[in-house]
Amino acid sequence: MTELAAPDPNVPRAISLGHADAIRSVAVSKDGKFALSGSADKTLRKWDIETGQCLEVLEGHAGEVNSVAITPNGRFALSGSDDKTVRKWDLETGQCLQVLAGHTAWVQTIAISQDGRFALSGSADNTLRMWDQETGECLKVLEGHAEAVYSVAISQDGKIAISGGPENTLRKWDLESGQCLQVLEGHLSGVLSVAISQDGNFVFSASQDTTLRRWDLETGQCLQVLEGHTEAVISVAISQDGKFAFSGSDDSTLRKWDLETGQCLNVLEGHTGAVYSVVIGQDEKFVLSGSDDNTFRKWDFETGDCLSFLEGHSSAIYAVAFDQDEKSAISGSPDKTLRKWDLETGKCLGELEGHTSAVYCVAMSQDGKIAISGSQDGTLRKWDLETGESLAVLEGHAGIVCSVAISFDAKFALSGSADKTLRTSDLATGECLNVFEGHSHAVWTVAISQDGKFAVSGSLDSTIRKWDLETGECLNVLEGHKGFVRSVAISRDGKLALSASDDKTLRKWDLETGQCLDVLKGHAGTVWSVAFSQDGKFALSGSSDNTLRKWDLETGECLSVLEGHSSFIRSVAISEDGNTAYSAAGNGVLRIWNLNFTISPLPEQ
Repeated sequence: MTELAAPDPNVPRAISLGHADAIRSVAVSKDGKFALSGSADKTLRKWDIETGQCLEVLEGHAGEVNSVAITPNGRFALSGSDDKTVRKWDLETGQCLQVLAGHTAWVQTIAISQDGRFALSGSADNTLRMWDQETGECLKVLEGHAEAVYSVAISQDGKIAISGGPENTLRKWDLESGQCLQVLEGHLSGVLSVAISQDGNFVFSASQDTTLRRWDLETGQCLQVLEGHTEAVISVAISQDGKFAFSGSDDSTLRKWDLETGQCLNVLEGHTGAVYSVVIGQDEKFVLSGSDDNTFRKWDFETGDCLSFLEGHSSAIYAVAFDQDEKSAISGSPDKTLRKWDLETGKCLGELEGHTSAVYCVAMSQDGKIAISGSQDGTLRKWDLETGESLAVLEGHAGIVCSVAISFDAKFALSGSADKTLRTSDLATGECLNVFEGHSHAVWTVAISQDGKFAVSGSLDSTIRKWDLETGECLNVLEGHKGFVRSVAISRDGKLALSASDDKTLRKWDLETGQCLDVLKGHAGTVWSVAFSQDGKFALSGSSDNTLRKWDLETGECLSVLEGHSSFIRSVAISEDGNTAYSAAGNGVLRIWNLNFTISPLPEQ
């Protein structure tokens, strides 16, 4: 795929709407200022530990991110993925600097030496690989495991490594020669996590057998067996002084252990899913944990109190709407909620609850004070965005509400439903003003003209219809698409419409005559969303091929292809001045693009 021509660290900016799947791994910078999380949603996210703000979303992996590690200087990170690769990231810009290929199966674990010169990765191909952190060159392949390598740790002096896997054993490696020095036996089930004390005297291991074990690194002797967890122990971390350890388990808890006595000092509860990753802050004031519940939590090292937890939607993002001044956004999700976001900081400003099923669509009034959402529960809800209060429930549709739009004067809303109808609703009273019938399948998308006199709808019957909003009359049926119509937009002057379809194309229509003026081809998948620029000169589309395309509406030419998302693009919008674009993807990532930035177009596919 073509890269951005002259990458700019400020373009595009990605805002997290929360990991859309389990958090597999967490790492903390040496100065304790930020954390990095890796998720089954294929992304990494950089977080400000003090504020809980998501600073950056790192996209590029084509599979789940199983492991992350930060270099000692805090400038770079490495990640390992189900896509069989290790990626090196610049944590200032969020840019992927290198893709380290060589493993022939998923990469489960990664560790970086204390001097930052090399890294070790462990894979389901039964090997560990040693990489030059500067060049990305594979220096050595360590062979000996008969099954996958689940975890690896490097001693402080960089001479020794310990690895564990499903064979119930740990292996001790000489990193100079690549030779396996010792096999440590004792666990009754797979070894899921390993850690080496700072002084290099002992190793700590966590196992599916629900226990942790402390080993003498010199002799390989098992010194302690720590019991308490009721399910598999997935992760472990040791304090700097070697006196304490924290473990995370499939039983949804963390435990703090006294390594002198083997006693469990504290049980940290709060997660509602398996705890995949545990890391201790450098100053030992806090502990971070990442979980299958899509969140990570910050805990007080001493007391075990949960200080904060960072999350977003617990599922994908189905819809996003923006206010006119582009300072905030509203997102809707299958998790039944809407969330309000600050577009400057990426911070979630509030959660709107009330729907009893997935939220499929959302629209915001021009002044940003009111939102209307449509849901699988068959209702629309009117929300006060200042208070988060649900002001009204609008009923009438006999099926899922697939789409909604608010008139420019905010007097009424138009909704489209799986019941094949459209409805206009008075936003002051909640009264249904009109029911529009004609489509033979679900109405997936709707748009209202600026003057509020007519609307356009797109349906799974592959047609677009133009409606008189006063009389309810269907003025025109626009035919041509060979697949479901997913999105429609009307130009500011009301003369043109754009439609996007499962047939991978966009169509430009004359709304006076109903004639198709142009077919825009280039996307390699369903086109989910389309938006006009305010001057009507160009359009932006988002697709299941994970790209956005900018189109010249005079010529029909694709001007540029915007790459960066790792999931289908559900929603796009263009700023008033035409300089900025917004895109929301199914994995819960919102990206902000500078449309004046030079991007090389891809050849048509």
